[in-house]
Amino acid sequence: MAVERGEADGTAGISWSNITAIKPDWIREKKINVMIQLGTKKHPDLGDAPLVMDFAKTASDKRVLELIFARQEMAYPIVAPPGVPADRVRILRQAFDAVVHDPEYLADARRQSLDPDPVNGAGVASLIDRIYTSPPEVIARAKAAIEDGKKMTTNK
Repeated sequence: MAVERGEADGTAGISWSNITAIKPDWIREKKINVMIQLGTKKHPDLGDAPLVMDFAKTASDKRVLELIFARQEMAYPIVAPPGVPADRVRILRQAFDAVVHDPEYLADARRQSLDPDPVNGAGVASLIDRIYTSPPEVIARAKAAIEDGKKMTTNK
């Protein structure tokens, strides 16, 4: 509301699918200008807006950014408790994949202006493995960056 009333000039951290679902006129009428994409992979609709990962100067910088933004890649994963037999995990993953590729599901998502781009179970597991193997130096830098960001938003 503040942006629409002219009280603020921008925002950060809102998802593209939220904008397309709630404020499609902002896109259609070019009311917004996406300056940077905060995530681990570019969204195809955002064309020239650079990805934050593109600004990493070193492999360590890239790991820090991946650690901070990885949760956006998997959004809200569906999980099962430890010890679930492998055959059941396989069946659950197959069922999930079947749903998110179902034409009815996809049509309903499009009707709601949602952008379903799910990460499958193997993809989530791989992402978690990468995150959990982050070196202590990367974890410390990510924590410091998050804390600095918190300070910037609370000390206005």
